[in-house]
Amino acid sequence: MKVSNKILLGVFLFIVLLLAGVHAALRVRYNAGDIVKLDKFQNPSRQLRYFDNVHHVVVIGFNQCSVFLSDTVYVAATQKMFENIECRVQGDTLYVDAKWNERLRQTTPGYYEATVYLPRSVTIAGRHSYINFWPGALHPSDTLQRVRLEDSGLSIHTSGKNAQAGKMALQAVNSSIVLTQGLFFDSLSVALQGNSWFNDSRATIQQLTLQADSTANIQLTGRNYFSIK
Repeated sequence: MKVSNKILLGVFLFIVLLLAGVHAALRVRYNAGDIVKLDKFQNPSRQLRYFDNVHHVVVIGFNQCSVFLSDTVYVAATQKMFENIECRVQGDTLYVDAKWNERLRQTTPGYYEATVYLPRSVTIAGRHSYINFWPGALHPSDTLQRVRLEDSGLSIHTSGKNAQAGKMALQAVNSSIVLTQGLFFDSLSVALQGNSWFNDSRATIQQLTLQADSTANIQLTGRNYFSIK
């Protein structure tokens, strides 16, 4: 084999080994939770709309609404979705409205999805919606996060390696709340009314306050049962 061919072959093998090493390193970090897959709702082609002086957010009529923490309040959705939903501010409340009542009258439900970003100090409410929430608390002293549900569902997830959910207060009326195994709450207050359902999914709750009427369905692991105050 010519010397030049040996050199080319050596360079080729070096590049292959380098790429294999980088792939292996990324795989190790991904398995360890250091790298999180981009959520399908965080599509760079989506439009963003920002809102100032908002202390409360209400989402209405969404099949899927993802909620993430941010320094400011803004909504992400496709241009087509923004043509069918309404974002309006009344006082200090932002309504992200998929016009549930109008769709019922027209019998054209469709599929509606959006992503909402907000600080922990801003409350979030869902009406006729399903919310996936990543609370992502950094410190036990973080601001209490408040969520209210009416005829809705809520799933609370971990954020990569960050399983801290901090302090949260959840109110549900004819709604469901599901936690994710591995989450850690410093304190959690749950109030259930009207055939609501709560499943702790073996999440860890250091201090639990639970209020429920006779119609509630509660699935609680033993260690959280002894956390009730």
